[in-house]
Amino acid sequence: MPERSTTHNTTLNANLRFGYQPQWGGFDLTGDWRFRHSTNLLRETGDYTRDYRLGVNAYADLPGGIQLRSDVDYSFRNGTNITPGEDDQVVWNASLSWRFLKQKKAELSFYLGGHP
Repeated sequence: MPERSTTHNTTLNANLRFGYQPQWGGFDLTGDWRFRHSTNLLRETGDYTRDYRLGVNAYADLPGGIQLRSDVDYSFRNGTNITPGEDDQVVWNASLSWRFLKQKKAELSFYLGGHP
C-alpha cells in the first residue's frame, strides 16, 4: 500500500489602516502582512512565504474644480523559492481631473500609472 501524503498549511494575516479626511482632501496609510507555511509529511519538505505591503493613497480638492489623486504601493516578499530581484515592487499612480461647465457636469482627466 502506498504511503499517504499529508500536507499541512498555515496562514497568518495582519492589516493596518489609518485614514484622515481634512477639508482639502484626504489620505490613507495602509500596511499588510501575510505569512504562509506549508509542510508535506511524506516528502519531508516545507515552504514558507512572507508578504509585506505598504501603501499611501491621497487626494486633494483644489480651487477651480481640480482634483489631484495619487497612490503608491510597495510590496516585498521573501521565503522559499523567491528569486532575488523579483522580491519587491513599487507601483505609483497619479491622476489630475478638472470638472467644468454648469454644476460640474463635464470632466477632463489625465492619468499616469505603473512602475516608476
